[in-house]
Amino acid sequence: MISTPRLDSLTAAGTDLVFGGIRLADEHMLTLKTRPGAERVEEVFLHPGLTAPDTEAWENEDYWDGWLTGGKLGEGTLCVDVPVEAVRALIVQHGGEHEDQEPPQEGPEKADETETAETTATRALAEWGIAASRDDDAGNTWLFIDRAPTPGDPWEAHSAPYALLSLVGGDGSDPEVTVTRAPQSDDTWAVIVGDGNGRERNLMSRPAEHLTQCIDAVAHWMTSPQPETARPDDEVGAIPLAMLRAEGLTCRSFRDSDGSHVKVTLADGAEIVFTGSSADGNHDISAHHLVSEHGSWEAFDVSGVVQEIYNSAGQRRSYSHDTAALVAAVLERARQYGSN
Repeated sequence: MISTPRLDSLTAAGTDLVFGGIRLADEHMLTLKTRPGAERVEEVFLHPGLTAPDTEAWENEDYWDGWLTGGKLGEGTLCVDVPVEAVRALIVQHGGEHEDQEPPQEGPEKADETETAETTATRALAEWGIAASRDDDAGNTWLFIDRAPTPGDPWEAHSAPYALLSLVGGDGSDPEVTVTRAPQSDDTWAVIVGDGNGRERNLMSRPAEHLTQCIDAVAHWMTSPQPETARPDDEVGAIPLAMLRAEGLTCRSFRDSDGSHVKVTLADGAEIVFTGSSADGNHDISAHHLVSEHGSWEAFDVSGVVQEIYNSAGQRRSYSHDTAALVAAVLERARQYGSN
């Protein structure tokens, strides 16, 4: 009987809202996101060459994934809400798990203890095809990652979104922000993202031995569309779905008799559902109409008594303004549940 210790470990402990990888015996790869002890995996990404079985367990393929990544992360397949046993069966079908799992998501990352944080992080980002440059101010140093890189000084006209990655050490009253020395056991990796218009926020913080999780978060943020860059022929739901996924939340689209919607799964089984309305006379309820047709958003907390958490009907907001406000409302409710 073929065992699956890596899968067992990930499903028992959960993946902390990031993707954990499993290398198969025949060299194929899959990554998954799941909560501790769950019977169904929230998201499974099958890397190129690995095909989802033609069964009911794998029928929830997220067709938006290829568009969201813009082809930058490969041509794999993202499936959602997959039974753990179906994932196990796929692994067994491919000969089980490879004896060399590189790297285990929950284990400490091995690094040269004399290697600077800049060298380690720059190399890890390069594996995703992401370039970074060191910058400094008032004795602090960090890696600057430009979402839309242009020649010259990255700060000269940074109107595009960007990310900053650094180690944070010392006590809370006088923290050290640096990438010029080797990570220490009590350091924290921190990722800050800016919108290019003067607003910054914390994307993720992780202990020094978990750089991989921060790199993965940066990679997903880099490839997630922003409302300011939406094109008229983009589907309205793809942008907020991508932004929420970049925040570590699990989202999927679905349809019912009323139209099409996006469901956001939070801690302890809580859920938020949001959908859009078109601006034309039909006022279609859909997350799939075009940006050029967008009229408004509405979102509900459906965890028990249904509560409206956002509704822009009649406010005539731009798609950019409306979508940013929708995402902010969903994230605020997610924080109340401890999901973000």
